[in-house]
Amino acid sequence: MKNLSHWSGHLNREMYLNRYGHAGIPVVVFASSGGSHNEYYDFGMIDACASFIEEGRVQFFTLSSVDSESWLATWKNGHDQAEMHRAYERYVIEEAIPFIKHKTGWFDGMMTTGCSMGAYHAPQFLSPASRCLYQGDCSQRCLRCTISLLAIITMTTPFIKTHQLTISGTRMIVGLLIATVRQKL
Repeated sequence: MKNLSHWSGHLNREMYLNRYGHAGIPVVVFASSGGSHNEYYDFGMIDACASFIEEGRVQFFTLSSVDSESWLATWKNGHDQAEMHRAYERYVIEEAIPFIKHKTGWFDGMMTTGCSMGAYHAPQFLSPASRCLYQGDCSQRCLRCTISLLAIITMTTPFIKTHQLTISGTRMIVGLLIATVRQKL
């Protein structure tokens, strides 16, 4: 793991992120509601993906969140919440993604994932309104898990009662606490 940080002009602060891995497709991880850039590791997600990280198939970049200053800031009016969210969106597109590209030398599409509020952010950068999609800068694939606290990008067999489903053409095995994506990376 590498602890990284960089200054965000859009958010007017130092933004922290962690890098897990040395090679492979970058996976941008958005924190859950009120979570930090450390929670993906804290919940065991990095350990669950360790073999893919060690083989150089994927590398995870866990971003800091400003949700407590945007959508979770119930004391603010809706306009101010949305403006903070827009600043975060600009940070991800114009600062975090280029920073990750610089650190990795990866200029193809990336993957995004997140749980809870992170699951809201992850597909946002795939939408037609996002400049990332048209520039090919951000995400080819998005993994979304809103029914559990954890989402894993592995090809392991889940160890909790499971149910198979397909979301946007991706076959998933969903368990009580684990979603396992079955696709080649």
